[in-house]
Amino acid sequence: MFEFDRTINANGKKYLEEIIPDAEYKRWFSTRKQGKIFILNKGRCGNGGTTGFIEYAEKAYKGLTIIVPNVSIVKSKEEDWGNKLCYLYGGVENVDRDNPIRICTWDKHKVAEAYPQFGMDFDNRFWAGSLLVVDEYHKLIDDCNYREICAKVVKTIITTKSNVVLMSATPNYEFIDFLRDVSGKEVETYNIKYDDPVAPVLRWVERGKGKKLFDIINEVMRAARKKAAEGKFHQVVFFYNTVKGISDIVNQLEDTSDVEVLCSKSNSKSVPCYNDKFNEDKMFHFLTSAYFT
Repeated sequence: MFEFDRTINANGKKYLEEIIPDAEYKRWFSTRKQGKIFILNKGRCGNGGTTGFIEYAEKAYKGLTIIVPNVSIVKSKEEDWGNKLCYLYGGVENVDRDNPIRICTWDKHKVAEAYPQFGMDFDNRFWAGSLLVVDEYHKLIDDCNYREICAKVVKTIITTKSNVVLMSATPNYEFIDFLRDVSGKEVETYNIKYDDPVAPVLRWVERGKGKKLFDIINEVMRAARKKAAEGKFHQVVFFYNTVKGISDIVNQLEDTSDVEVLCSKSNSKSVPCYNDKFNEDKMFHFLTSAYFT
């Protein structure tokens, strides 16, 4: 069984910006001649992992680059933070060269690195005293579609002079061992320990001939509500790959009092039962795959 170097107890709190003390952020942002690698097992998805780093960097006026696997994650931060950050993705770049806090997709991380901080040009080397955060780092190993980009990110993790924090709710222990063996850097692991760990149960439901997806979802919801009436409340999460698909299903439901839909804020006005954060008081949660990531 993998043993973490450090454990941070959640103490009943939900979001990492509340759980992780400033002393830890200070350690991660500290300057070293050769960067150190920190692995952060955040324990749960959607618990504000990147938000804590942005808030600390803004407060302490530190350099920060966060690289993420999907454009939707960058856009969601753009909706939340506006012109406070620098955003780089695809063909669209809101570039504020004087902004020390940047968030970009993996393919743009070299572009973000090359920008000078506070008017000081360090060419292609990452600025000293800044922090590189790689969100959902497990996808560097799992994603088969962007191998060349993933390899470049791994090379940056190994060679950059700045500290690096790799975050995920599903840590890859073999990759951690690889970094220890290959990087030549000190690798330190952190684990966020929650007081009420939840073990999800995944069910595979065969659609059956002539059966519609909406009918299957209705059956699952009826069964869950029956259990709740017996005092056995369970939260049910439906993953669906399109916002339109979720909207079509939810709009057909007779009772949506215990339903929420989690997706990008850009859809908040058009999507029924929209919510921007997971509400544990609701029983049914519809998530797009991009939102889950």
